[in-house]
Amino acid sequence: MTKKKFKIKIDWLKQNAILSKKLNVFGSLLLIISFIVQTYFYNKWNDQILTFEQANRNYTEMTRTSLEYQNLYLGLNSYKEKEVKETLQHLFVQAAAEKYRLGRIMSTNVELIKDSIEAKKFIDSTNALLLSIDKINDMRSLYVFVNDTENKIPSKIEENKDWLIHMNNKKETASYIFIGLQLIGSIMIALGFRYQ
Repeated sequence: MTKKKFKIKIDWLKQNAILSKKLNVFGSLLLIISFIVQTYFYNKWNDQILTFEQANRNYTEMTRTSLEYQNLYLGLNSYKEKEVKETLQHLFVQAAAEKYRLGRIMSTNVELIKDSIEAKKFIDSTNALLLSIDKINDMRSLYVFVNDTENKIPSKIEENKDWLIHMNNKKETASYIFIGLQLIGSIMIALGFRYQ
């Protein structure tokens, strides 16, 4: 009895075509996923950071404007006409208060407001401050208002710093994932063309 030898014949051209299709499909999927990572996660987190930074620039601008109104108020101290002086000083000191209040509102990081209860508390505080502006008539009452504003709309410097570090880390991770997926997907597609 003789043993028969079995030979397995592989059609390399057929195998290469299947491999090429798989590489192209998976490479394309990786490129799509990298596109989603970039357009959704990276851009979303980057926009949140840019919005936060712009809010802080707005706060600085509003504070500067508030100080300018305070300077106008003080500049009128030497003005002769009492009626005009009192009317303008009253307007300037209230404008200074409103600019300061608006600056604090703008600098609030809405990403740190946890729920609707906290959001309502924030809105109520800002509305209460708006109503109290009518009572401001001199620098002493303005400083009381500024202290009240700082108590009702706190800066939360440490929380904002931690949030910014966290968001930058998320953004950086998304950029590495995006670049990695693009690289792997592009290599897979290039190899898919090679095996066609």
